[in-house]
Amino acid sequence: MDNNILKKCSFFVGFTILFFLFSFFKVSLGFGSYKFFFSGINFIAPLMGAFFSLPVSMSFLAIVFLIKKVAIGGILTFGLPTIVSSLCFSDSFLKNNKFLDFSLKVLLPLLAITLFCIHPIGSKAYLYSFYWFIPIAIYFVNKIAKYNSIYLTALTATFIAHAVGSVIWLYVLNLNEIVWNSLIPIVAVERLVFSAGMSLIFILSKSINFSLNKKLFCFRCSLK
Repeated sequence: MDNNILKKCSFFVGFTILFFLFSFFKVSLGFGSYKFFFSGINFIAPLMGAFFSLPVSMSFLAIVFLIKKVAIGGILTFGLPTIVSSLCFSDSFLKNNKFLDFSLKVLLPLLAITLFCIHPIGSKAYLYSFYWFIPIAIYFVNKIAKYNSIYLTALTATFIAHAVGSVIWLYVLNLNEIVWNSLIPIVAVERLVFSAGMSLIFILSKSINFSLNKKLFCFRCSLK
């Protein structure tokens, strides 16, 4: 088997195992719910886009959410927030699709803000949607100052996922404005933690991948 294929397959298997293990860690209750939990998957799933090609990462996430749908029932957001956040990490794909990059990081948050604010309940908690100006600001900082980092990418991904998920929750569940307003300070902490967690896992995964590549290289050399 080609060395490069072997390395990719090994890393994919390892990442899949890590994905499975993280699903057992419950992080916090989802907003307005005592049944829905954010789990460790919310830290690791978006990173699929950073390590694997777009077809592989999207197919993997689609299969995961399909299995989840069959196994435990309804998924309110259909996995869309996770899929969108994973796309934010697909740098190699987005660099060649500037319009998609702009649409994902600017137009989508603006659309979410608009949909939230025109809703009868959302209009009474419009400050909640102002969080979604953050990925827009990061996009222009990156373009103008030519500065970016894994943490800023994670921050962009988690707030775009938050925007998509929140709009779905607003239109499907009709939570009252008191709930939305009470969540404003909680969201700040929650998203900063998610961003930090994703950044840490990204760095660790890169280190593990590097070590794995090194060991495979040494192993193949020993066979010669």
